[in-house]
Amino acid sequence: MDTRILEDLGFSNAEIRTYLALLELGESTAGPIIEKSGLQSSVVHMTLNKLIAKGFVSFIKEGRRNQYQATDPGRISQYIDEKKEQFEQLLPELRLKQEMAKERSEVSAFKGIKGIRELLYALLDAGGKEHHTFGSAKESLMMGDTFWKSYHKKRAGRGITAKLI
Repeated sequence: MDTRILEDLGFSNAEIRTYLALLELGESTAGPIIEKSGLQSSVVHMTLNKLIAKGFVSFIKEGRRNQYQATDPGRISQYIDEKKEQFEQLLPELRLKQEMAKERSEVSAFKGIKGIRELLYALLDAGGKEHHTFGSAKESLMMGDTFWKSYHKKRAGRGITAKLI
């Protein structure tokens, strides 16, 4: 399973390992989750609380123990939609702040895989008829198939051709 997608959605490594362990275990106390995830007890308990707050894990108290259960993975999609709605409400204010800035840089620096993704999406927004790109296969593979499929679909949808140099 390519967990980089969950990383890209903002899940921490501990959240991914805890959530996947809980999906595989079904309803469980913390002990088996700790064992399956390979994380420290305190990390698992803290992570379970974060996942509960996000709505990805539920629990019931049975005596002195909590029984945890992962919610439907479709809840992640709902969470993303909620965050997108919140961001859409904030976007006009952010644009206004940008417009009010005294100086704007004409140079941007991008770092790492996320920087490459940001650059490619900025190129899409800039438009044009054809994009020429170059780079190494290693970094390209690190970006993942999901990203490339999405990017090429958007690029082709805008009528932009691509050439790899």
